[in-house]
Amino acid sequence: SGVSRVLAPGGRFALTLERSDADMELRPSLRYAHSERHLREEASRHGFWVDRVEARVLREEQRQAIPGLFAWLRKG
Repeated sequence: SGVSRVLAPGGRFALTLERSDADMELRPSLRYAHSERHLREEASRHGFWVDRVEARVLREEQRQAIPGLFAWLRKG
């Protein structure tokens, strides 16, 4: 909601998220993870179009790949 409030119509916003099968979950790392479905629902709820979402490795922690979502949004 904060980004939506300050971004002009047509403005673009990019973000990364830890990926989860659940809509949203707090992981043992104390980071939240989200599903692509939840990302799309929240983007729409706040007036954004989802231009693209890519599933990629976000980073490594203790030699384990952390799955992520890279998202590009546009304000409607």
